Amino acid sequence: GISENPFEADRVPPPPKDPGRKRPTQMIEFDRVLEIINVPNTESPKGRRDRAILALLFGGGLRRSELVALRIGDVRKTSSGTAFLYLRHTKAKRDAEQALPSWAAEPLWDLIRERKQGGAGDGDYLFVGFTGRAGATMTSRPMSDTAVYLLFKRCCMAAGAGVFATPHSAR
Repeated sequence: GISENPFEADRVPPPPKDPGRKRPTQMIEFDRVLEIINVPNTESPKGRRDRAILALLFGGGLRRSELVALRIGDVRKTSSGTAFLYLRHTKAKRDAEQALPSWAAEPLWDLIRERKQGGAGDGDYLFVGFTGRAGATMTSRPMSDTAVYLLFKRCCMAAGAGVFATPHSAR
């Protein structure tokens, strides 16, 4: 007969707590955050978009998927003037609202004003891609979350925030 039960709790090793995880998310010091947000050159529409993206990642603690799904009309203000985001595509599969600190909202309102002056409506994607020579031509398509990842990495490297910083570090 069988002398012991192989399924007894003390015989089976517990599953790894974080299977497949390579390294812990790198933290970014707060003074470095503003340096990173100010890396993009705001002389161009693309640079102003990039600055607003970085401000939102840090100020709103958004996931890349939540960021690229934002529409212009998803950025709102409370009666007291606090900016907040209406998030439709959260990981929890339900809608959520996320308040923004004023330092993160400012570049966002600037971008929205610019987009609306260019004819964009509330239903249009907030962060669209650019194409053509030096990425100078705005498209109507949303940015990919890979593009957000690459932008974040580039700006973190430029600000000296380390090679292991990822958009999740902003959360």
